[in-house]
Amino acid sequence: MKVLADFPIFDSPGTARANAKGVVEIDAVEIDALPPDGGWLNLPLKSEELKKLGFPYPMKVWCTRRLDEGDLFILLDGVVADGEGSAARVAEILKQEFGFDVDCYTPDPYMTDEENPELTPEQIAEMRPAAEVLGQDVVDALMRGRGRPKSAQTKTTGGPKRG
Repeated sequence: MKVLADFPIFDSPGTARANAKGVVEIDAVEIDALPPDGGWLNLPLKSEELKKLGFPYPMKVWCTRRLDEGDLFILLDGVVADGEGSAARVAEILKQEFGFDVDCYTPDPYMTDEENPELTPEQIAEMRPAAEVLGQDVVDALMRGRGRPKSAQTKTTGGPKRG
């Protein structure tokens, strides 16, 4: 079954360098045969060089969804490469050998207002809610905590009491 996979590529656990999106052939017949949200999936990408770079390995499934066009979509937690060079090479291999679309980021922790101008009221008025664009199930999957217990489970009271 062909599935549209989407995942980020990190050069360290905290720094995303690119986003990869591409079609992969998975041994499953229907969306129910894919791992459930929170499950693990090992993409069937065969490449000796990717193997040397430590990929593919099982990635956490954030959500699976059938798109309006009927295609299956799976959002994964991503690849953490061993440094910037490895992340760039993983992105290059995914693009060249497997036909993935790869959007590379140029991270700049010191963005200036010229590089990231504020939205105008007209632009804000044109925006649509994420649930309308992505679908509520995708938004719910993205907004869930990454395995963190709910406050009721941890008996969190909202901070120390002031006396």
